[in-house]
Amino acid sequence: MASSNKFHCDICNLTLISEKAMEEHMKGRKHQKVEEVTKMRQTQAKKSIFVGNLVKSMSEIEITDYFMKVGSVERVILDKEKHRYAIVEFQSEEVVEQALATKKHTIGGRKVNVKQREWKPVMGKQKQPSKKKNTRGQVDEGVVESLVALDNVTEQMHGLMAQLQLSPDDVNLRYLVCRLLQSVFQEFMPYAAVAPYGSSVNSYGVKGCDLDLNLTIDSRNLMYEFSTPDAEDEIVEKIDKKNLKDFDESEMMDIDDSDDSVTMEIICKIIRQLVPGMKNVRGIPLARKPVVKFSHSQSGLSCDISINNRLALRNTELLAFYGKLNPVVRPLVFAIRQWAKVKQIAGNVGAGPKLTNYALTLLVITYLQMEEVKVLPSVEELQAANEDGDERIIDGWNCTFNCDVNNVTSIAKENSLDNLLVGFYKFYSAVDFSKNVICPRKGKIVPIERFQAEAEGLEKDFRCGCLNVQDPLELCHNVAGNVNEKTVKRLAGEIKVAQVRCQSKRFSKCDGEKKSWGLMLLVKEGTSDSLKAEVTGCLEVGFGNCTFSDAFKSRWDGNRDGAITEWVHQVMLFYKTVLQDVLKFDCHVESTDGKDYMFDMNNQPKVEEVNINSSNGSLKRHLEEDSSLPTKKLKMDGGEVRDENPQTSDTSLCSVDVSFISSTDSHAIDMDVQSATSSVISLPGEPLITYVCKTKFPMWIGRRKHKRVLMKAPEYKSNIFVLERAVTTKVVKEQELMGDVNFKSGSMSLQLHLRKVSEDGSCKLVLKMEPVTEEIECKSFFHFFDNFFLKLLSEHTFQ
Repeated sequence: MASSNKFHCDICNLTLISEKAMEEHMKGRKHQKVEEVTKMRQTQAKKSIFVGNLVKSMSEIEITDYFMKVGSVERVILDKEKHRYAIVEFQSEEVVEQALATKKHTIGGRKVNVKQREWKPVMGKQKQPSKKKNTRGQVDEGVVESLVALDNVTEQMHGLMAQLQLSPDDVNLRYLVCRLLQSVFQEFMPYAAVAPYGSSVNSYGVKGCDLDLNLTIDSRNLMYEFSTPDAEDEIVEKIDKKNLKDFDESEMMDIDDSDDSVTMEIICKIIRQLVPGMKNVRGIPLARKPVVKFSHSQSGLSCDISINNRLALRNTELLAFYGKLNPVVRPLVFAIRQWAKVKQIAGNVGAGPKLTNYALTLLVITYLQMEEVKVLPSVEELQAANEDGDERIIDGWNCTFNCDVNNVTSIAKENSLDNLLVGFYKFYSAVDFSKNVICPRKGKIVPIERFQAEAEGLEKDFRCGCLNVQDPLELCHNVAGNVNEKTVKRLAGEIKVAQVRCQSKRFSKCDGEKKSWGLMLLVKEGTSDSLKAEVTGCLEVGFGNCTFSDAFKSRWDGNRDGAITEWVHQVMLFYKTVLQDVLKFDCHVESTDGKDYMFDMNNQPKVEEVNINSSNGSLKRHLEEDSSLPTKKLKMDGGEVRDENPQTSDTSLCSVDVSFISSTDSHAIDMDVQSATSSVISLPGEPLITYVCKTKFPMWIGRRKHKRVLMKAPEYKSNIFVLERAVTTKVVKEQELMGDVNFKSGSMSLQLHLRKVSEDGSCKLVLKMEPVTEEIECKSFFHFFDNFFLKLLSEHTFQ
């Protein structure tokens, strides 16, 4: 239905701007799927009744038996949380009419209310933007701002920890949940024990963090520092024992010998039916350690419970011990965790490619174990100090180490907290994550080749990935195995940015104007001041990582400097080809004299020819002698692609200002981060070119669905450049049709700085990207362009 030139889809609750857009929407798979589900639910509603005024004592079987007297019952959906209502679905609408024709219904001596089930649309009203809640580990803005008034960075780190950490009441509440669960399981297994592990008890937990639990079936030989005491009488009385008769006691006794899926079903059944206040109970049998997830209604805690996971218990004792051993450990961990959370490189919600807080904590601990710092002993040193103690072997791993602070020789080296924080970023900025393994057991960073040679005797292989952090006890486990290449690049880039910020004057001293300083420069969300020169995107292309044709190698055989110079020019042109041709940017040149030029290289004194070949996507370039910067003509499968002046073109999507910056320009890019007027962070190398880009459409969104369709056509299968160019055309056309402009200011602007870095005989080009407007959208583009560009580059051969 059209209204004020707008068209509304009632099924999807979506407003469109034109009749054509409405027609396209109606043909879409999403609309058709919602329409199908809607019809199915409407049919189910017509065959169902709503039964209210129930009590907890009523079961599904009792309700089913009663309504079977009226007609055949398909299923009964019971409100298990409060037991106040049920939905009864019959085989036909005729049976519903018979049930409604009866005025009074009594089940088990209780009068119940019966009426026709109401149908609700699949897509309800659009949600109104809700106020931001203080989620786990998230600090209120006022808390961070309060750090301004403190005297130094060390006090700020202690202040942040005090605001984030779990209070004694928080810990007691978690033990209350443990006692409730433990008392239930002991009804079937008298020696069962439910104990918390991880952040809830290892002293690194933040308000609202998940409650990780372990169910030990036979705890008679369990030695654990954070064991749960027996439940008090009032806790036991809360257990719903009415349903105990539904459980087979022999089934419970064999739980330790059951496979994972059966075990998960039994645990879910016990929690769901016997433990009051638990909701959303579901088993995850395919997880690395099978767990049951659920929520505790009264406290709002999200809980995970695993079975006989004694390694996790021992790991908890180890991290808690390190926190007690030296007072600098906990505030440093809290600061690093908050920094990583703000930068979105750690803290997954469910499965994801970010670092887990456990992996991040091990990075901090390994740094503190290094000889240069030596605040903490390694696990091997703790084992050596426990020669006369009892041996602890868990699941085949040697978990013997001294956990008595009084028996461990104190570390002589003393370091201030602020120096340790700065040192953390300096230390890891020099670590190549792809070539090393972080080993807290040894207290060392070990090259992968040596690590693999030493690990040959392990029963299971250590799976190396983009980031490698060895578990200190389960030596075959890479706790950062979930982290992908994109996250590692972001981690390395954010570490370098933090290192620069830690070297600024405002990190160590407040300027007296109550602005962000010190730790706030790292942990404050959305910092936008003179240090906004943060490298929000950084893309590197190494000379040694590129593919070269035989002709290229032959032409520059014995002349490495000439080959690098040629390669630099080709990469610069490749960047421009991707931006202008594949992503549909229109380009301008702004010379150093301040005039604005079209980025049409045909107007330049030298000529560059680029041919994107349909078979291998190679760029063929014929460079004339002594050319300073590449000039070009673009040829696509024999057809010349001409530049369009955006001032005269109605189809202009973006504009790109390009400034050629001389390496001798004293203020080109290398500006001191301490300068109040600096807008560009200090980067090494020789500046080559700067792009200032402006776009109307987020053309990186929605590419996948178009790509799936286009890849079915043979003309796109053999040429990734032609495919991606066609995808961009489809995306932009769709966004223009739907009127889907997501930028508040109407467009998005960003800067891209290309620099040449030569060190240790190698050469690489670094593309640094930073937002000018629409910072969040720019970051989204950076993440897209990182993988997108490298994928195209991997298909390209330099000629």
